Amino acid sequence: MARASHEHRKPPVGAVLRLHKQGVRGLCGWCGGNVTETTPARGWFKFWHSECSFEMGVIEQPALARDAVRDRDKCVCADCGNTSAKVKRTWNGKNLGPWDYETETWQVDHKVPLWKVAHLPPLERIEYFKLANLITRCEDCHKKKTKAEAAERAHFRRLSEPEKQADLFRKTIQSRGFDKQHRPMSRPHYDNTKRINADLEEA
Repeated sequence: MARASHEHRKPPVGAVLRLHKQGVRGLCGWCGGNVTETTPARGWFKFWHSECSFEMGVIEQPALARDAVRDRDKCVCADCGNTSAKVKRTWNGKNLGPWDYETETWQVDHKVPLWKVAHLPPLERIEYFKLANLITRCEDCHKKKTKAEAAERAHFRRLSEPEKQADLFRKTIQSRGFDKQHRPMSRPHYDNTKRINADLEEA
């Protein structure tokens, strides 16, 4: 079975960086605008705006994105409105004593799934990796949404690959002993039919 591709999850950061000069003080390497912020030590112009640096960090660093979503949404699920509290978990349901740990049950998800925008040019697709497209969901709501998306992806995959599906059907038919035009008789059934016809002729 072919392994699913996760290329759509990789943010096209390089496409944005190639638009602007990098390593020039006073010129932002992310948006290309002038930077007036200076370093506290020597007063040199910085290479990036603070907000641009934060934006790229959210895109490339999941931990930073999670912190930003938590500060914005306060761990409140966007679907059911419940606040995800910390729960105590154990290994295989057994009490591990001091190794028990607590974790938050909320998860970060995308409003617009990344697989739906995988066909867009990199400069348009990068917008869906930013904080505006991130949302808070509890575990139950996230599982429901993921299950629905999986069915939707499978449906679109079948519609978008008719030739591949037809080729797979053709190979399946041939591997089971079917001809291109008709289904041949099995040998025992053919022998029985021939014997019955011979008995009828003799009678």
